[in-house]
Amino acid sequence: ERTVCNGNSANIAGGGLVLGRGSVAVSNCISQNEAYLGGGVMNWSGSLEGSDILANTGSVGGGLLVGGGNTINCTIVGNVAESTGGGIMCYPLASPELAIQIDLAGIDNSEVSHCLIAQNSAAAGGGVTLSDSMGIEASTIQSNTASSGGGGVLVIYGGKLRSTLVTDNTAREGGGVCCIGRAELTDCTLFAN
Repeated sequence: ERTVCNGNSANIAGGGLVLGRGSVAVSNCISQNEAYLGGGVMNWSGSLEGSDILANTGSVGGGLLVGGGNTINCTIVGNVAESTGGGIMCYPLASPELAIQIDLAGIDNSEVSHCLIAQNSAAAGGGVTLSDSMGIEASTIQSNTASSGGGGVLVIYGGKLRSTLVTDNTAREGGGVCCIGRAELTDCTLFAN
């Protein structure tokens, strides 16, 4: 059965749901939640599959903050981030900048794949912000907006975007994709941004 997680809030992270090591969440509707990091979900080493992440708000990662684990076949739509990563912020959570120290030993294969990321907004990285070797693969990033850079995707310091369609996104700079520092884009289609 489908689990609904609606209208919750957290002071720091994962307004609707937090997934840790070994946690699995399948076929959920996570909507209208709020947190500073990951308004809807914080996935630091679990598995989020076949879920809808809708209309959540946060400062970083309006819909979802991915610091590890897998996020597969999800719909991330209509989320808002005050700062970056309107739909998704992909950032390794062991980083001291987030002041969250989590044992991520042995978690090298973080994956976001086969997701629809649409109609999200942020100051930067309207659809997605990718950082520090985190990546997205085989997904569609469509109709997202950013007031500064990266309407569809903001790629910073080693983020990876593979086999993904980026279309109909808008921003002041880099309507489709904005890259800062080292970035890896492989086999992607950027169209009508």
